[in-house]
Amino acid sequence: MSINFTLTIILMLWRPFGINETIPTAIGALTLLVAGIVPWMDVLNIFDIIIGASLTILSTIMMSIVLESIGFFRWIALNIIIRSKGSGVRLFADTNLLCLFLTMFFNNDGSILITTPIIIHIVTLLKIKPHQKIPFLNIRSSNCNGSECHNSSKQYFQFDWTKNCRTEP
Repeated sequence: MSINFTLTIILMLWRPFGINETIPTAIGALTLLVAGIVPWMDVLNIFDIIIGASLTILSTIMMSIVLESIGFFRWIALNIIIRSKGSGVRLFADTNLLCLFLTMFFNNDGSILITTPIIIHIVTLLKIKPHQKIPFLNIRSSNCNGSECHNSSKQYFQFDWTKNCRTEP
């Protein structure tokens, strides 16, 4: 098994004859299945576990492609630019709020797939210099990740404040 793993990693990184990295990994996985090291039932269980998330990401990608093709992201970018009224601080705040609200309704991947084209349209329409684009892209990634962290962890940190409050007579 370690020989299979090592050979797969070497071929994946080396890419002899310019082959795609998926070919050695697929061959390595098939080798493990044929040798019986990994049972077919485990593969079916894994597919059963990940199929929902995979379909969600694929549908979000398709939705993003459709929205880009009809000009929706450009329209949103123009409205954010108009709403900022020439203020860079307000533009930054509006972009931050957009990322925050989208992450509340979509998962991390969906939020990034939707906000990235909008931010790219904003910085392109305003002809922002490359070093000035970094805060907008950083706020997108940190806001999406931070909001997702909050959404996924809030079930673990629920706290009833009324239990620990003392009222004096």
